[in-house]
Amino acid sequence: MRNASTIKRLAMSFLLRASSDWAARDREQHAIAGDAALRYAVQLQPDDAESWTALAARTFRGESRDNEGGTDLAESMLVVAERADPQYAPAKALHAALLLEARGDISGSRKKFQEAIMLRPLDPQLHKGFAKAAEAEKDIQSARASFKTVLRQ
Repeated sequence: MRNASTIKRLAMSFLLRASSDWAARDREQHAIAGDAALRYAVQLQPDDAESWTALAARTFRGESRDNEGGTDLAESMLVVAERADPQYAPAKALHAALLLEARGDISGSRKKFQEAIMLRPLDPQLHKGFAKAAEAEKDIQSARASFKTVLRQ
C-alpha cells in the first residue's frame, strides 16, 4: 500500500509542473494527475488537513477539473480539514478568504482569520487577510492595527 505522504508529494510535484512554463497540454495533464493524486491521498489518509486544504484551494480558485461543486465543495473540504486538524492555520485562512470573497460573510471571515492568527501570530498574510475583512466591515481601527502588524514583519 502506498504511503499517503508519498502520494501527497507526488501530487504537489504534478501541480508545481502544472503551474510552470510547460506547454499548455502538459500543464493540463499535470493538473489532472495532481488532482487525482490529492484525491487518492485523502482516501489513504482522510484526516490529512494539508491535502484537504490543497484540494479546497484548487476547487475554490477553479483550478480543479472537479470543480462541479465550486464554493460549496471547497467549503465542505475545509470543514473536513479543520475537523481533522483544528490547529492547521492554512485551512482556517483559506476558509476565511472563501467566506469573505465568495460568501460575503465578513464577520465569519474575521473570526476565521482571528483563529488562524492565534495559531500563527507572526504570519503577515493572515494579518493582511484580517485587515481586509476588518476594512470590509468598516472597522478601520482594527484594519489599521493589523496592517501595522504586517509592516512590522
